[in-house]
Amino acid sequence: MRQSGHVGCGIIFELAPPRHSGGIWTETVLYSFQGNPDGKGNGDLAWPNGLVLDKAGNIDGLAYGGGHCNTDETGTYCYGGAFNLDKSSGWSEKVVYHFRNPSGGPAGPVLDRSGTLYGTVAGGAYGCGEVFSLASGKHAEWTQTSLYDFRCRSDGAFPLPGLIFDAAGNLYGASLGTAQGYGNVFELSPARGGGWSESVLYNFTRVAKGYTPNAGPIIGQNGRLYGTTEEGGQSDEGTVFGLTPPRKHGAWTERVLYSFTQGRDGFAPSGGLTPGKRNAVYGTTPVGGVTGCGNGFGCGTVFKITP
Repeated sequence: MRQSGHVGCGIIFELAPPRHSGGIWTETVLYSFQGNPDGKGNGDLAWPNGLVLDKAGNIDGLAYGGGHCNTDETGTYCYGGAFNLDKSSGWSEKVVYHFRNPSGGPAGPVLDRSGTLYGTVAGGAYGCGEVFSLASGKHAEWTQTSLYDFRCRSDGAFPLPGLIFDAAGNLYGASLGTAQGYGNVFELSPARGGGWSESVLYNFTRVAKGYTPNAGPIIGQNGRLYGTTEEGGQSDEGTVFGLTPPRKHGAWTERVLYSFTQGRDGFAPSGGLTPGKRNAVYGTTPVGGVTGCGNGFGCGTVFKITP
């Protein structure tokens, strides 16, 4: 995804590898978003921010902007939505849900086994963020359900993009706010009587342990959670951390796997992590590394951490 396209609203593209080693990859634009520039009605979406593939190879995703918009004396506000690209019909697009209030700006899509879509928004019932689900049905639009509304208290606030399921159907994520204000990692579990319950697994504190997570965690082959923080660590330049679950009852244990130094390794990692073999994790930093971008800090790095 990149924020350009037919009218500057973003595109979905495919990159095909070259036939011969060392060749150039080929880009194909699957869909160009149109947005809703007049601020009326339920137009197309804009600024796609995450994609997932369903069992049939179709694409589901979320977009920050476009969709249902309101215009007043201060400007035009669009709240984004969810979309589907149908592979069998040449990647035709259908907006399956429009957010209709300031709780919009959805991000971080993930699918469960039944095809239900999950994500986060910044608003919610208390204005502190929400985890939601979208289920397809007989109606034109999918049905939204709020799994959990954050209260800006000890439960956290403003969940970050990047939810992940474990084998038991529990959801894990990270948020920016806690009672201490340094972020946390949380778990959402389906309740027996319906609904979902939230548990805080770890609250970040300054400085050595890292703080200010910037994406949801990933699950390693060993059952541990791994993630990044933009700040904290030995040099206060961000960390890669691991969370180990308790053997029985008790608290999760955090360990800093790497502290960035603002050197050739980069700093302030962003965008979360990607799992690799033998519990290695991969990620990026937007700055640091070799200098030469005119900012005095380097052009960023791609890194691998081996626990």
